Amino acid sequence: GHCLKAVAEISNFDDPRLHQYKTVKKVDERKETLFKCTKDLTTYYQYALNTPEGKEGLDYFESRNLDRELREKYLLGYAFKDGVQTCKFLQAKNHSLKTIEDIGITTISNGTPSDRNHGRVIFPICDSDGRVVGYSARRLKKDGDEAKYINSPETELFHKSSILYNYHIAKEKARLAGYIYVLEGFMDVFALARIGIDPSVAIMGTSLSQEHVQMLRSLNVEISVGLDGDLPGQTAMMKIVKTLN
Repeated sequence: GHCLKAVAEISNFDDPRLHQYKTVKKVDERKETLFKCTKDLTTYYQYALNTPEGKEGLDYFESRNLDRELREKYLLGYAFKDGVQTCKFLQAKNHSLKTIEDIGITTISNGTPSDRNHGRVIFPICDSDGRVVGYSARRLKKDGDEAKYINSPETELFHKSSILYNYHIAKEKARLAGYIYVLEGFMDVFALARIGIDPSVAIMGTSLSQEHVQMLRSLNVEISVGLDGDLPGQTAMMKIVKTLN
C-alpha cells in the first residue's frame, strides 16, 4: 500500500481509493494454533475413513445415503481405534500436547494421551466461517454403556451457544432463497441437502440461545422451525417459535 502511494505521488497520480484505509481483522494467534490443529485432525479423520479399518464407517455412511459428495461437503470421517496414534500423528505435525488437549479430543489411556473419539464415525462442526471448532462422534456398535454420540466439550473454539450446524453454508444460501429451516440434528440437514435444499441449520440438541437468534435474524429471511414430532421436539419447537417472535 505504501509503495503504491509513493509511486502515485512521484507520477502525480491521484485516486480516492489510495486514501482509504483497509480494515484488517485482528488475528488471534492462540486460536489460529487451535484451528490449524482441528484442520489437520479433520483431514486425518477423512483419510482414516478411506482405509481398510475405516470401511465400517464408510458402510455406515453409505447405509445413511451419504455419498462421496456429501461426505466431502460435510468433512465426514472416521477415528482410528488406536486413539494414541491419532495424538502421536498430531504431535508429528508439530502440534503441542497442550494444543491437542485444548481442542477437546484427549483422554488418557494407560497414562498416554489418546483420542476420545476412537473407533467412531466423525461429524465435524464448523463455525460461521467454515472452520472446524469441534466434533460429534457416533459409535458404530452397541458397546457396553457407551453413549451413542460423544460431543466436543466447551473449548476456546467450541461454544454451543454460538454454533448452529451448517450455518457457514446455509447463511449465503438462505439470503438467496429467502428462507432458512431450523432442524434438530445434522442428519436432518443432510436429508434436505440430498434433495438440493441447502438453507438449513441444526440446533444439535441445545436450546436456542440469544446468539443463535441473532445469527438467524441477521439473515433477514423467513425462519421455518421443523423439529422432531415427539413431545420433546414439539415442546422445543414451541419454545423456539416464542423466542423468535
